[in-house]
Amino acid sequence: MRHQESIIQQTCVRWFRMKYPQLALLLFAVPNGGARLRSEAAIMKAEGTMKGVADLLLLFPAKRFHGLCIEM
Repeated sequence: MRHQESIIQQTCVRWFRMKYPQLALLLFAVPNGGARLRSEAAIMKAEGTMKGVADLLLLFPAKRFHGLCIEM
């Protein structure tokens, strides 16, 4: 993740946790990006890491939706 994108994501998470403290644990990051050792990348791939997965997930059902995926 580029530095500017990281700052935006941190700001979004901080805002969400302040605005909705009761839901704070339902919003989390998926650390798919970034440089990795080859062995570490192989382990993560075997564990189910997939290219193209959103940066943030909010697991909160609302009406006909079961959650929200956010790509920065």
